[in-house]
Amino acid sequence: MDRGPARVAGKEETVVRRFAPLIAGLVALTLVGAACSSKGGSSTADQAAAQAKIDAAAAKGPGALLRSTLDTVLGEHVALLAEAGAAQVAGQAAGVKAASDRLLGKNSSDLATAFGSIYPDAQATFLALWQKHITFFLDYAAAAAKNDAAGKKKAVDQLNAYAATFAAFLNGQNSLLTKDGVTSLFKEHATTVLAVIDAEAAKDDAKADTALVAAYSHMDMIGKAIAVAIRTQHPEKLAGTPDSKPSTLRAQLDAALQEHSVLLCNLGAAILQKNNAGATAAVDALNSNANDLAGIVGTQFAGSAQADFLAAWQKQIPLYESYARAVAAKNAGGEAKYRDDLSTAADNIGKAVVKLSPEAGSGDVSIADFMKLHILSIKEVIDQLAHNRFDNADDALLRAIQHMDDLAAELADSIAKQFPTKFV
Repeated sequence: MDRGPARVAGKEETVVRRFAPLIAGLVALTLVGAACSSKGGSSTADQAAAQAKIDAAAAKGPGALLRSTLDTVLGEHVALLAEAGAAQVAGQAAGVKAASDRLLGKNSSDLATAFGSIYPDAQATFLALWQKHITFFLDYAAAAAKNDAAGKKKAVDQLNAYAATFAAFLNGQNSLLTKDGVTSLFKEHATTVLAVIDAEAAKDDAKADTALVAAYSHMDMIGKAIAVAIRTQHPEKLAGTPDSKPSTLRAQLDAALQEHSVLLCNLGAAILQKNNAGATAAVDALNSNANDLAGIVGTQFAGSAQADFLAAWQKQIPLYESYARAVAAKNAGGEAKYRDDLSTAADNIGKAVVKLSPEAGSGDVSIADFMKLHILSIKEVIDQLAHNRFDNADDALLRAIQHMDDLAAELADSIAKQFPTKFV
């Protein structure tokens, strides 16, 4: 009987509810100031000061949440742009539409809502402005797929001009976001994304995966810059600092874990398309990503921590590959076997993490449970790609990315509490 990899008995519904309000939680940050600005006397003031210190050192505090929310939504933006580019090159009109719809729809709306939680009067303007630049990326991808040099140049010129417009808008909301600084960050964003599209058009899978990781990682530079500027401008709205050590650890884990999800999507797509070079490139990129993730975790601990975590984490990669190959071959028995094997791998990752940091996932949801929810989403990505349901596959990928933010928060928070002198 097919049990699936991740029946989180009694917990799955709770976790899903936690993932759903990713942006709603950020909107609530605007209420933080009201609670912290009480003038009820020295006792209240002392309590507020103590709470502020705790929040500043918390990987789950408002400052860290703001940065991670921006990073997650901006990372999804990059992943969807890469999806759109790959679909253009493959001639998959349905894939282009699915990615474009989510870029211009939910992803843009989520980012605008996050921005509007601090600057409500500017939310609509932000949304329209942000959506405008997405069309330039999509135009570039269409031109690259046809080897249309003139079309590519036009899109690049539009993106360069847009950088100044976008910088002026952000600077108008927050003078700490300087025009030169934002222009530079945006142009680097454009450069890294266009490198992904160019590699896809050249059918250089290894280069495309490397460029994708670079483009994804760059988004924390933007998310951090915006979050820090907001915190400085509106300390009354945001308890905790987005650039604290726990916040930074969460951001580092976010990037590595979410890149893992995107690369698994690439692996599944390559296998289903019978693109052996692409599958090999994705596996190589996943193993490199595993080393990066183990390095982040291992830096916090002594001894064999890095090697032990890496060994547990890497075991899942060939299982995902085998699952995708079973799906491609329509081998139901193989699918069931590798789902069970992935569930076991998730349990072993959970054990490896708890051995290092006993408080990790000690609440309602364990580390293994988080991993099993992640498996469910990646499984759904592969299953939907096999049926050419690119819309559903993209939705599942976005869920997988968001799951990894929750896992990053658990890991960073437990490590920061385990080693308080290193993280305050």
